[in-house]
Amino acid sequence: MRARIVPMIVAGLLVVSVGCRSSASRRTKPEGGSGPSPVEVNPAGAPAENADYRNTSISFVDDERYLLRSDRSGTHQIYLGKLSQPRSAPTQLTRFPTDVSFQFDKGMAVLAERDAFVLLHENAYHVFELRTGSKTTYPVPEVEAVFSGSPRTVDGVPDRFYFEVRTKTGRTVIYAQPVNSAGAAPQSLLEVQGMSVWLRDISPDGRYAALTQFVSHTTWTLELADLETGKMKRLYPVQGGSNGRVTSAKFSADGTRVFAGTDGFARKALVALELATGRELNAYASPSGQYLEVWHIAESPSGQRLGLAGTSGNRDRVIVMDSAGLNPEGVPQPEMKPGIGRVEDFVPGTETLVFGWTTPQTFSDLFALDLDRGTTRLLREERASADRGLAMDVYDETIESFDGTKIYLNVYRPKSVPSDARIPVVVHLHGGPIAVSRLTWSADKEFLVRRNIAVVEPNIRGSSGFGNAFLAADDGRKRTGCFEDIKRVGEWLAQQDWADEDRLILSGQSFGGYYVLMGLALGPEIWAAGINMFGISDWRSFFAQDNPQLLQVFRKEVGDIERDGAFLDSISPLRRVERITAPVLFYHGKKDPMVPWTESTQIANRLKSLGRRVEVMIAEDEGHGMRKTATGEEWRARLGRFLDEVIDARD
Repeated sequence: MRARIVPMIVAGLLVVSVGCRSSASRRTKPEGGSGPSPVEVNPAGAPAENADYRNTSISFVDDERYLLRSDRSGTHQIYLGKLSQPRSAPTQLTRFPTDVSFQFDKGMAVLAERDAFVLLHENAYHVFELRTGSKTTYPVPEVEAVFSGSPRTVDGVPDRFYFEVRTKTGRTVIYAQPVNSAGAAPQSLLEVQGMSVWLRDISPDGRYAALTQFVSHTTWTLELADLETGKMKRLYPVQGGSNGRVTSAKFSADGTRVFAGTDGFARKALVALELATGRELNAYASPSGQYLEVWHIAESPSGQRLGLAGTSGNRDRVIVMDSAGLNPEGVPQPEMKPGIGRVEDFVPGTETLVFGWTTPQTFSDLFALDLDRGTTRLLREERASADRGLAMDVYDETIESFDGTKIYLNVYRPKSVPSDARIPVVVHLHGGPIAVSRLTWSADKEFLVRRNIAVVEPNIRGSSGFGNAFLAADDGRKRTGCFEDIKRVGEWLAQQDWADEDRLILSGQSFGGYYVLMGLALGPEIWAAGINMFGISDWRSFFAQDNPQLLQVFRKEVGDIERDGAFLDSISPLRRVERITAPVLFYHGKKDPMVPWTESTQIANRLKSLGRRVEVMIAEDEGHGMRKTATGEEWRARLGRFLDEVIDARD
């Protein structure tokens, strides 16, 4: 038995990702971006204290006031700030008992002419009047809704907001909600069979909606919907063109163009399309060798500049360019340390772009890039910086799987450990399965690193951010390659002089939780324990649920239960449960609309019958995740005890 450090783990919400192994390895230190402007993280006169909170989203009410999403009160709420008072604490506007959390977008939008904003929270849309402080609530109009989208507003249409709803009956409906009288009924503008449509933007005159439609995990199209006639037409790519994913869309302020962000198919990361004809006017291609998925687009008030943010491998990039030629040359670019971020908006009446950014060493915060001066600064200055001051070493590692496929790892190691010590490692598998683990800070990683536990986040085949070929490398019967990737990661860690091969813990949520169970079954000699959060345990029981959209997605991603039943049985953890010998901690929300909670209990009960060490937490009032404070507290207590027992038992 090797010498090791045995950390005491008492609490922490764990959410981490998985990966693979290789005989060949390449390690690189993350390097900063390119650009002329260093970030002013401690402006003169700013307070010296560093408060532990995150600023994560912003919407401008006018050229002075803005709405800010922050967790400075303990939960994420909405605040009102002023540009002229960057050092003054913002005013708290919402006081919900749970986080105001947004899954895909801001979740809020401004009704400027009403001096109000609309917020999506707890299956309802809330309109807050800033002058009076009053609030009107509009419930989501579909009883069988499985998803309701962020509200969208248009400056020229001040009396309504727009949103999409997807239902268990297999429909997607675009609604307009009038806000001129309390309790007004929403108006159905467009109904599409299938649960695969996403509302991205509304044209300045309120006539058109830009929608992305899911075809498969590797093909998303851009559709233009006429909200007056209810008709839709394909805008991009043209029929018969290259397949790829349209990941974002935004109408130009003059209403003549649509900017479409893509995953870089045909080497185009951003295209400008003529609204009237759909003709491609211009395109931006990432520099050779730099894959880019564009997720967020903002246009300056003058219409001359665009800011975009996207994912490139395991990190994000913020790029600013002229809107006519889609050319970033000669335009100031932000210089940021490797991390993740998104463009928010331009300050009204200026050429200053506001974007969010966080790194493995910092909390999320908001930055302002002044394109006239070429400088980047913190938007708010009431704290010295967002630096966490963590003593950890962060780097990339590229290894090869059994067939030569690259596996991209994010490695987080505590610096406080003696150089000759071997420490436990948590390997966390992301969900999706087309998500990506990116270099960033999280409370989960900080919790582990401060207790001398390393974290490894692998991006195995099927992850986004590394090109379409990599994204499609896990489809259908190629799924077995992912299991080999996971096993290779464990084998690679066992060869590292800093990792304790007897304390490798596999963790994951959603599709990552499924991978945890398969990893434990196919590599019982590798993993000391597993942490499965709302993962699938059996494909037959999963496909028996009533969720048309989800089943449509997974038929294309993993296979059809009628056509591919034997194969799906072979990759179901429940059918291999006898091979799972490691202790497993389960978490599942009983109201999960995507993965039924019985997916966890059925395999947990089988493991118990086999005499395995199992602990199960079923949260009665949670869905596909964990939102309530009390749930998090209970989970942290259970997780701390579980990891303590696992680490002690392996000594």
